[in-house]
Amino acid sequence: MASREEAATPEEERLRIPARLDAKAKIEHLAKKTIAMARREVDPYVDIPSRTLSNVTFSKRKKIIEMGDATQRRSLFNLNQARKYMQTLLVARGCTQLLDEQKTTSIRDLYYMTKHTLADGKENTFEGQEESDPIIEDLEVTLGSLREELHLFAAKRGSVVGPLTLVDAGDVIDLSRMGSGGWSVPGIVEPDTIRFVGHGAKFILLVEKEAVWARLNEDKFWKRHNCILVTGQGQPPRGVRRLLFRMVHELKLPLYVFVDNDPWGYYIHSVVKQGSIGLAFESKRMAVPKAPASIPPPTTSPKTSASASTTRTAPAPRKS
Repeated sequence: MASREEAATPEEERLRIPARLDAKAKIEHLAKKTIAMARREVDPYVDIPSRTLSNVTFSKRKKIIEMGDATQRRSLFNLNQARKYMQTLLVARGCTQLLDEQKTTSIRDLYYMTKHTLADGKENTFEGQEESDPIIEDLEVTLGSLREELHLFAAKRGSVVGPLTLVDAGDVIDLSRMGSGGWSVPGIVEPDTIRFVGHGAKFILLVEKEAVWARLNEDKFWKRHNCILVTGQGQPPRGVRRLLFRMVHELKLPLYVFVDNDPWGYYIHSVVKQGSIGLAFESKRMAVPKAPASIPPPTTSPKTSASASTTRTAPAPRKS
């Protein structure tokens, strides 16, 4: 962890990023703080909350994984940190451009937007996406804003079907009339993009396997049981987890997680229920602590089908 530098001045304290601001205003505050330090001829830096295992705890009261208060200081004039400091500001500038233009893009495209060769040299700002992706996460946790609020998204994955009507980018969509494929969950599912209109469901069922989801959809399980049927096609991506969180809290529906009876299935359930270490800073906006798991009992019969398996409610896996 980088060592702390001199204490923040009153001006820098005043320029701490207020949580109530929107994403663009937070980036502007970060820029103003950088300018203020440069004018004082102080080494510009940014304190980034540490996304390490040692800075993660499990809240027994909230029943979710949370990030602690430890931070790492990234400064311009430290030779070991200068490159990442530059990359942090480049990503922030790219996100500002998207916000100004009211456009969205993939994290892959942002990498190309911010990659170029530095003047009078041969060094690139980024050598690969494996460099830019962690910087995006650093910016997220520093600003206290979701990646989606910065108008960034990853590859789309996940499907939904059931008695739910919503507005997607201005289009009214009835999820009970989506055929065999269901509605494809977009990468950004925030309220300014996805708005719920009405529903006739009693609960939400998240299914681990896409093949099982397809069988349940084909059998019209969701119609017989008045539920919203969701799959993340394995480990649910951020868009699906965020959508589940919103449906649970805004539609006031219980969530059940249907996974395989194996370690991976239990892990998937724990991530939906408690959050993950990598995204501990967003557990409060993604985790659903009251989501029980429906798990097929162990069987040696090869004839047992997914749609015919008896399910049981299992306790959440313990934190290791």
